[in-house]
Amino acid sequence: MSFEFIDNKLPIDQAARKQIRRHAAMGKNRGKTIVRSSRKHASTTTVSSFHLPGIIRQGPRPVKESSLIERPIDDGLVFPAPLFGESKALVKKVVGFLCATRYAPQLSKALDFAGHASSMFVRYIFIDEACFHCAVATSILCLNNLVTKQEGILQAMSHISHTFRLINQRLSSQEAINDTIMAVIVSLAQYERHQNQYQRGFVHVQGLRRMVQLQGGVLQVSKTHYILVQKMLRVDLEYSLQLGSATLFSLEDAITENKTINELYGDLKRQNQAGSSKPYRPPFLRSLPYDIQDIFIDVTSLASTLNDATHGASPKLNSSTFHSDLLVLGYRLVDRYTLGGCRPECTIENGIHLGLTAFLVTFLPGLDRRIAHNALLVKLLLDAAQAFSGDGLDIQEILLWMLYIGAASSSQLGAHPMWISKSKETIDTLKLRTWEQVQHMLSKYPWVNAVHDTAGKALWIHSHKS
Repeated sequence: MSFEFIDNKLPIDQAARKQIRRHAAMGKNRGKTIVRSSRKHASTTTVSSFHLPGIIRQGPRPVKESSLIERPIDDGLVFPAPLFGESKALVKKVVGFLCATRYAPQLSKALDFAGHASSMFVRYIFIDEACFHCAVATSILCLNNLVTKQEGILQAMSHISHTFRLINQRLSSQEAINDTIMAVIVSLAQYERHQNQYQRGFVHVQGLRRMVQLQGGVLQVSKTHYILVQKMLRVDLEYSLQLGSATLFSLEDAITENKTINELYGDLKRQNQAGSSKPYRPPFLRSLPYDIQDIFIDVTSLASTLNDATHGASPKLNSSTFHSDLLVLGYRLVDRYTLGGCRPECTIENGIHLGLTAFLVTFLPGLDRRIAHNALLVKLLLDAAQAFSGDGLDIQEILLWMLYIGAASSSQLGAHPMWISKSKETIDTLKLRTWEQVQHMLSKYPWVNAVHDTAGKALWIHSHKS
């Protein structure tokens, strides 16, 4: 093929370009007919690159049919949205974050997390785009090293905007309600919770309640999605405690879910041992309403079981059943008195109810393992501590427990001057000279050493410095 030269000093006009193309076509493509797909209809035929791996799409199969193993490409992670560079690294970090155990590390000796360590949302973020975006946005808020960076906040806002767009499209298209839609709403409620936007996020809880009603109720949904129902009840209870309102789901709903969980994960050996050890019952307990007595005894028994499991004196508790039992206790407390409603006139009953609520809160951390600050509960505890009167030792003991369990539920409360002053007065009245003596007295009440001792000892030190 002969050479042809183009003078680069002169402007390359249309004729020169045509000459270049004609000459290039005389190379290896000479005599060939090249057929290209039409660009006119490309936008209507393009499909998303995302597809479910066969192992997820087809679900579980018999062993004989599962002999072929799909060859992994790259790292094997397939997400519902395209990811590149830093975004993919961030999402991998999110997956690792969500796979981590949610409870405090101190409970590792007391709870059995086998098969339940990963968050339910780990599965959903691989199969649903809206869940994926919302989980990433929520996780960014919880990962401190990203929240402090502007790009982390911007990424969270971008992902949550995608979530709202996708979920609005589904709801407006009259798509049938399914577990993925409800999982997205739960995730949105958690997102608002980690922003302390409970008033704004309450609409999501209302939506969940309505969806469950349309599905036939908690019992019907629990038959196939019991863990999802547990997440709904947890969100409902947390919003109730923060807003001081009644729960949208009922106590009967929580009990129904609890029965389902115990049938699946219940420990028959532990159930047979239940009631073998009688928890401590303060003398004044008999004068209180029966439901408060029952809740106090049940919570004290649960705390004792956790302490025994931590020390190896009894088997570990299944994490799912423990979580479900906690939710039932929470619903029983809210069913008796809401934090924002009328409080009991009896000072002791009020103090016990608030103390039990504070105990519950210490076991309801967020995805970041931190206890959410509850301004309403703190105010009620402060008012209750000031209202306590009487020199009876049993009254002072319950005040001591309320002070120390309150400090465990709120770091701000533990450092409050009035709280510290009240603690000093109480330990002086009870003639407690060492932390070990205080710890021994607290052990008669709902108190889990592995979880509450750190905050309790800090309050003890503050009391001695004042």
